[in-house]
Amino acid sequence: MRSARMVRRMSAMAIALVALSGGTGRGVLAQGTSRSTAVFINGTRDQQRADTLRLDLTGSVAIALERATAVQLGQQDIRLTGVALLESYGRFLPDLRANAGSFAQRGTLLLSSTALRASDASLYGTAYGLSSSINLFNGLRDQEHLRATLLEQHVAESSLQRAREQVAFDVTQAYYQVVLDRRLSAVARATLELSQARETQLGEQVNAGTRAPPDLYRQQAQTKFDETTVIDAANRVRADETLLLRRLREDPMRAHVFAEPATDTTPLAMTDRQLPSLLTRSLTMRPDLDALRQRVDADEHERRSAEGARLPRIVFGIDLIGSGRVYGRDVIGGVDQLTVGQRPLLSQLGQQLFAVGSLGVSWDIFDRSRARLDIERATAVEFRDRLASEDLQLQVAGEVQRAIDDYDAANERLVASAAALRSAEEAFAAVQGRYDAGLATFIDVLSAQSALTQARALREQSITGFALVKAVIRYVTGAPVR
Repeated sequence: MRSARMVRRMSAMAIALVALSGGTGRGVLAQGTSRSTAVFINGTRDQQRADTLRLDLTGSVAIALERATAVQLGQQDIRLTGVALLESYGRFLPDLRANAGSFAQRGTLLLSSTALRASDASLYGTAYGLSSSINLFNGLRDQEHLRATLLEQHVAESSLQRAREQVAFDVTQAYYQVVLDRRLSAVARATLELSQARETQLGEQVNAGTRAPPDLYRQQAQTKFDETTVIDAANRVRADETLLLRRLREDPMRAHVFAEPATDTTPLAMTDRQLPSLLTRSLTMRPDLDALRQRVDADEHERRSAEGARLPRIVFGIDLIGSGRVYGRDVIGGVDQLTVGQRPLLSQLGQQLFAVGSLGVSWDIFDRSRARLDIERATAVEFRDRLASEDLQLQVAGEVQRAIDDYDAANERLVASAAALRSAEEAFAAVQGRYDAGLATFIDVLSAQSALTQARALREQSITGFALVKAVIRYVTGAPVR
């Protein structure tokens, strides 16, 4: 599961940073990285431009839900299904077609309208018509297609809802990644500051002859190593901020400020972490699962629509035709047949009309297996989507179980990391005091400092991971986007 992998990556990143760190200072880790292109609201920068983008977790999610590609595509799918639904309703209405044209004729005809005699004639005219037909019965194909289209509209709506949940969760992950990396960067910076202070102190002691030069040399090497750790941590912060801005479809060059969310270590209520209730809630509320179920039902109606091609069709039609004609001449045997006056062409239109009604029945006795192919295709699609629905139900159950396990582990890590941090702080204070009194070696100080750095980093990772795993539970259960 993506959320679980993200938590594991965050943990591995924290441990890797600790391995690179040589120590840390004591005190509150609130100072941000000076090389970062963005700062927290409670950071070190006091002046921000008027157009600075100010983001918190809720605002970032809101921006992503408005701009995300997946959300916009989902909205477009809903509009498309709306048009498709309108077309499905239109199949129950009669169609209407209009046609019009003009003609002109000149020359000798081999057969006149009255006798087998040549007719030398010239004429011109126009004709128009209106045609309409309606399906009285077509194997219930229109009804089944309408039901399928209604379900497809629900599928599009559910898919959009799940896309919104996915976008919100992705942004939440990216935001907490920024938070974690900034806190780990603060741990590294505090370690560097402590190393720098100890290096200054050792330099004075070496000059005074109270300390051996090798301790100073070891500390100088450790200080440079801590500097590279700070540089790497700051670079990770900038990379994560760029990734978050890209998810928000914001210009990464724009000045921006991130507000760090409040620390959330409140445990979930018992009803919100019990597997049976969470699983029931997931199977009921997950929009993607609901979309697949409705798609299976839509596939069934499409299959029935395809089966309707094997039944006869009954169509009623009506045609209304009007025409007008004006002769220039009509000469037969040298005698002009036009003995009466003619009305102008426009005055004839609308006066010479006739209508034709029809009721037709057609039945494809042999259609070269076209209907069979359509039925088999619809059946295959239905079978595929039904399997996908069953697989997703199993996946949902696994995701819920994994989320509960991750939550329990995160809760235990939260308690353990707090105890470890207290112990590491006390151990470092004791070793530092013994070293100042000449009762401990410099290696003992570095080991205690490294343990304190690890405890602080793991504490920050535990706090951030705990908040994130609660977001994972909301995501896998299909909780509405907040």
